Amino acid sequence: MRILVTGASSRIGQAILRLLASRGHYVIAAYRSRRRRVEEALGGSGEPVALDLRDEGSIESLASGVGELDALVNNAGVLGPGWEAIGVNLIGTIRLTEALIPRLREGSCIVFV
Repeated sequence: MRILVTGASSRIGQAILRLLASRGHYVIAAYRSRRRRVEEALGGSGEPVALDLRDEGSIESLASGVGELDALVNNAGVLGPGWEAIGVNLIGTIRLTEALIPRLREGSCIVFV
């Protein structure tokens, strides 16, 4: 299966990457920072891709180049009050999900962490 995971550099994201990779899935690991950490967690079972959910251009770039997917795991998020948290945790996640719906194969799933 081809699975895209956002928030791949977080501790939860890394655990998700390791689990999916150990089960033989190809993981597209979207991160905003700490690429090396993501590469280590993937262990060669996928590809790291840069993504900033605050930036529509970043979302569009990822969505246009990702290919077909079997699943989307929305794990990215930031802590704190205010518009940055709303922009990433809600608006950015919705924009990414909407942009990827045409890329999701029949029978695929979307997970929100």
